Amino acid sequence: MTIQFFMFLTATAFFIMSIAWFLERKTSRSGYIDAVWAINVGLLSLIAIFYVGATFRSTILALIISFWSFRLSSYLWKRGSIKDDPRYEALKTQWGKNASLQLFIFLQIQAFCAIILSCSLLLSAQKHTIDFLDILAAIIIIIALMGEALADKQLNDFRNMGIRNGVCNNGLWKYSRHPNYFFEFLFWCGIALSAINLNEGSPISILAFAAPIMMYLLLRYASGIPPLEAYMLQTRGEVFAEYQQTTSPFFPLPPKESKR
Repeated sequence: MTIQFFMFLTATAFFIMSIAWFLERKTSRSGYIDAVWAINVGLLSLIAIFYVGATFRSTILALIISFWSFRLSSYLWKRGSIKDDPRYEALKTQWGKNASLQLFIFLQIQAFCAIILSCSLLLSAQKHTIDFLDILAAIIIIIALMGEALADKQLNDFRNMGIRNGVCNNGLWKYSRHPNYFFEFLFWCGIALSAINLNEGSPISILAFAAPIMMYLLLRYASGIPPLEAYMLQTRGEVFAEYQQTTSPFFPLPPKESKR
């Protein structure tokens, strides 16, 4: 990757997230932000993949990331048109008078994260052969895409039931409080694994694992679970507190008995 290409990728990422900021300012709908971010990751990844060249491998990777981006962005866009994202609303309340500037900076950090994700696909596209790890990666990616879509559907079905102050604890949500986040993390594990080159022994390919590591840290400890669960505790109270006691926060695990 040349410095010129990296600068182009960076400028594109920052520009798209600036659009997300402008859209939120004009509509007061924070729910659109993550949809734009998914589009950003998809576009950057396609640029990175075909920077390597148009090959059979790059075409498969392009189809995978295009499907990921379209499914996630369309789901988030539809949800964002109905309601705000409680995580961003909590942050804006916390930022107070500086909310506009702080949100802009926050979204540019997300742009940088999108660059890291796209670089993992670039590393995978640079691989010239198909080996056992690619087959394993494909299985993981398929499971992740299906699992995240199922988790989103189960949550959407629960919301459509109109249960006030309830908590979705059916299906995948019985084993993880955030199965959609887990499968998102798993998807990037699959992408990173596909970049590992056993035949050529390229040590730089290990850098692709920066993508799932970053996603795990963000979702588990930063912009994902902490602000969302703070909102859920505030709005669902004891119901969600009990759910926290019985259900794993991230990795799907058998539920525990309530201590209450």
